[in-house]
Amino acid sequence: MAIHCISRHYGLLHSVRNDKITNCGNLSLVRHCEEERCSIYITNINNELDMFNNQLESIFSISNLKLSFSRIHSKTAGLDGVTPDEFAKNLDANLKTLHTEIISGSFAPEPFKRVQLQKEGKDDFRPIAISSVKDKVIQNVLSNALSAYFDKSFSNASYAYRKDKSHIKAIHRARDYIVQGFTEVLKSDVESFFENIDHDSLLKILDQHILDRRITRLVSLLIQNGLFEKQSYSHHQIGVHQGDSLSPLLSNIYLDQMDKFIENLKAPFVRYADDFVVLAKTREELEAHKKVLDEFLSTIKLRLNSEKTRIISVRDGFTFLGACFKGKDISIDNETLQRQISKLHKLAKSKLSFDKYIYATNILIESARRYLLQIVKDDSPQISYIQTALVDALSNRISKAKSSGEITTKSIFKEKLAKLQALSNNPKATSEAIYDLAIAKAYDKISLEKNAKAPMAPLEKKKREYAEQFAKSSTLYVGKIGLFLGLSKFKFTLKENGKVIKTVPVNQISNIVIASKSTGLSTSVVEMCAKNSIAIDFIDDNTYYAQLIGFNASISANAAKQLEVIQKNEHLHIAKEFIEGKAKNQLNFLKYLHRYHQKFDSHIDKIESSLKRLKIVETSGQSALMGFEGEMAAVYWDAVKLHLGEEVFSGRITQGASDPVNSALNYGYAILYGRA
Repeated sequence: MAIHCISRHYGLLHSVRNDKITNCGNLSLVRHCEEERCSIYITNINNELDMFNNQLESIFSISNLKLSFSRIHSKTAGLDGVTPDEFAKNLDANLKTLHTEIISGSFAPEPFKRVQLQKEGKDDFRPIAISSVKDKVIQNVLSNALSAYFDKSFSNASYAYRKDKSHIKAIHRARDYIVQGFTEVLKSDVESFFENIDHDSLLKILDQHILDRRITRLVSLLIQNGLFEKQSYSHHQIGVHQGDSLSPLLSNIYLDQMDKFIENLKAPFVRYADDFVVLAKTREELEAHKKVLDEFLSTIKLRLNSEKTRIISVRDGFTFLGACFKGKDISIDNETLQRQISKLHKLAKSKLSFDKYIYATNILIESARRYLLQIVKDDSPQISYIQTALVDALSNRISKAKSSGEITTKSIFKEKLAKLQALSNNPKATSEAIYDLAIAKAYDKISLEKNAKAPMAPLEKKKREYAEQFAKSSTLYVGKIGLFLGLSKFKFTLKENGKVIKTVPVNQISNIVIASKSTGLSTSVVEMCAKNSIAIDFIDDNTYYAQLIGFNASISANAAKQLEVIQKNEHLHIAKEFIEGKAKNQLNFLKYLHRYHQKFDSHIDKIESSLKRLKIVETSGQSALMGFEGEMAAVYWDAVKLHLGEEVFSGRITQGASDPVNSALNYGYAILYGRA
């Protein structure tokens, strides 16, 4: 029978077993606990029928062992070096031996083999424990038998490692809560959860539910099994092994305690493994929930990850399980999107045969369809972005196969590419539409490479000269569509299709210019720029529309000085100096042109005349000064039109320009505007 101690202060604390209390049917009893402010609440009293009452012999039948082996898909051997194929050569005999060892109690698992797998898109690694084949068979049997029993009692808000639950359902459940008006989010995860599960606490939970103690002892044996990394053995006294098939179930059993606690708070939440969000309508509610949740987790020897725990307003946006939430909208998180695209391009560069390349690409497409593309609708720009990346990757692989002679005709390419899966249900994303475009693009590329063999040395030399100049510049310009600006180890990183194309040390940059609507920007970049007084200018259609500056940026001091000048009525004198300086620069440039073209006499005379009048006039008002500036500018731009020709430059256009000259001028002014 299960006895639950409920604190009036913050809900479920712990469970203990008391075999002396007899079955009371559906009766609920309340007794006082010696703990202050607590009472014993006995509910759903477990008799043998309520418990997992299958015996060890029944779940470890030969047929169950054989079914369990059939579900092992990995080809990897454990520490004993036995692969699944080798185990299968004497399958019946091996399973019979395993069965005898389990029933007799003589079974001993092989130590795990630890390997380090690099985390996707990151520099750090995740330790994975690889079991022997026979141990995988045991884990599968236990997981299969116990999952059906425990799953019935799990919280509906738990979405990981459960039948009919998934990442996608968790994401949409979170969005449903937001649509219902829960606008504040506590986003967190449990710090090093799998590594910190307490064995004694876990086994006590299992003991309350599993009638046959031999099954619990077998689980105990498996979770305490040590591991070898190279020649070094490590005991395993805490945590569950990531990589074995039993750990997901055990992790859900252990963290179900937290689920029940949050449910007792009457707070909507969604959990996927150790990642979770709790939602509320006010920030104050979440602050209270966080406080008691911290206290509760300490009772089961866990704690929140302080670095990843924060309370956020939905309108400010947050990411959860690879999805970006902003208001009621959800999209694919940009870093997740870039990783998917990077995989496509990396695969296209592999040395796989074309047939194997198509097979591997289909696996990526299926993965994207099953997960990423379920986050957004078929007509989402993000799906178009992935489709463009897929076409580019395919065209590169087609070009490579054609150039190497692996495949020689379009008909063979079409035959092989016909096996390609559709990216989405959008008619524009059918496999035929994708591979037709990829083939055309690849053949265009091959044709251009053949016909573009003009001497490149002079062009490459100039390219290098200007590249060196730009590299020394203190401004980072980002203008190409689809780029993502991130931060890694005190360097700004520019990624295209998930691949890093440029890195620049932070200390070399004083200004960043974002000149494309489709540029992605990480919050780490914003934070680094704010701390280092690096302004971020945003330009659209060659027009400056926003600037991001740090709270300690020098622009604040400049603004204060400008205000002081205005209050002292000195601003018009400074404006007059600016206008004179600008006009002199224009005049000098026209004199330089006149030296070689002899056609700007009248323009030079007019500007000189205006400058003389400007010098003697009193700075009586802003409109008078602007009149002088406009007068001289009109003469200057008329001279530029005369020099370039009206078909190239018909006059100065400050907004909505489509010609190259005005577009370039507007672009430059937009950058300068952010610095003025």
